[in-house]
Amino acid sequence: MLKKAVTGEGVNMMQCTGSGELFVADMASEIQVFYLENDSVSCNGASVLAFSASIDWDIHRIGSGMAGAMAGGLYNVTLKGTGYVAITTKGEPVCLDVSGAPTFADPNAVVMWTSGVQMSVKTDTGGLKSMLRGGTGETFQMGFGGQGYVMVQPAENVVVGGGTAASGGSGGGLLGGLMG
Repeated sequence: MLKKAVTGEGVNMMQCTGSGELFVADMASEIQVFYLENDSVSCNGASVLAFSASIDWDIHRIGSGMAGAMAGGLYNVTLKGTGYVAITTKGEPVCLDVSGAPTFADPNAVVMWTSGVQMSVKTDTGGLKSMLRGGTGETFQMGFGGQGYVMVQPAENVVVGGGTAASGGSGGGLLGGLMG
C-alpha cells in the first residue's frame, strides 16, 4: 500500500476463491491471457486485470530522472512465477521481438515486456525541427533491447497522476500464440 501511494503505480486487487468459472472485464477492453512458467513480465499496473494466486507481484522502478518521469512514470508492476496472467489493452496489441535490432515505442502505448528485455528512455529535444527532419515528434520514447518481447497497443494510455489509465477496445485475444 505504501509503494502504491508513493509511486502512483499498483494493482487494485480482489481475491476470489472457490470452484467454478470467474469472468472479469474492464470497460470492454481487449483481454490478453498468457501463462508464465517460472518467468516474469514488467507491466503497466493499470493494465493488470487478473493473475493466478501463484504469481507474485511487486512495484519496481523502470526509469530514472526527468525523462523517465515524463515518459509515463518511473514505476511498473513485476509479475513473476508460474500461472496465468490477464492484462487489458486498447485494441489488438502487437508483440515486438526486440532481439533483432533496437526497438522504440511511445511510452503511452507500451503495455508490458518480458524478462530478458532491457528498457531505456530516449529523449528527443529537437521539437519541430526534429519532426521536419524525419523525427517522430515524440519528446520521449522507450528503447528496448536484449532478448524477449514488448507488447504495444494501438492506442495511447492517458497519464493520470504518475501511472496510466487504460480503457477502450472490445473483444479478446490470446497472447501465448503471439509470443510462442
